Amino acid sequence: MKNSNKVISLIVGILFVVLGIIALADMIRLPEIIGILLGAAALVQGLRIIWIYIRTEDKSGFRPNIVLVWGILLLMLAVFLFLSPSLASTIAVYLVGAWFIADAVASFFTLYLLDHNSKIVSIVLSVLILAGGLILILHQRIGIKELTVPIAVTLILDGISILLLTVLRRDPVAKVEPFENSEEVARLEEEN
Repeated sequence: MKNSNKVISLIVGILFVVLGIIALADMIRLPEIIGILLGAAALVQGLRIIWIYIRTEDKSGFRPNIVLVWGILLLMLAVFLFLSPSLASTIAVYLVGAWFIADAVASFFTLYLLDHNSKIVSIVLSVLILAGGLILILHQRIGIKELTVPIAVTLILDGISILLLTVLRRDPVAKVEPFENSEEVARLEEEN
């Protein structure tokens, strides 16, 4: 793992743990904040896409028109999310749940990079993160405000998992062929 990737992974892991602890300590309305951030991201992305369309010289093709429609749809989504905070927080909860599930599944594919004891800890953390994601996806009986606890706990577990993988990861040894260049192999055979 490159040093820059390792540093970024360490920072992300620490941020997840800190955000989870802050969310637990203050019991902030995390789903609503995530919904607002989702609306802001849709707004920025929509404006960026429309700007790309404006800067495109050939607007006659099918693809540029789809880009313009996509930008307008993102702007409409942003306005809708800002006007309806409850819908925004609900959408955000589903997206965060899907993200945790995807992250947990992805961590199962990196188990071969860990030693035996670290694998066991990583499996337990991944199962707990997967459970947290499923709770968020299937949250209909839980109120939005009460979802701060599973989001916060899953953020903490995900941060610990990222830190564990970053610190304890063994990089696989690359197989190096002694003679990759066939001309070099032929020259050495001729000399013998």
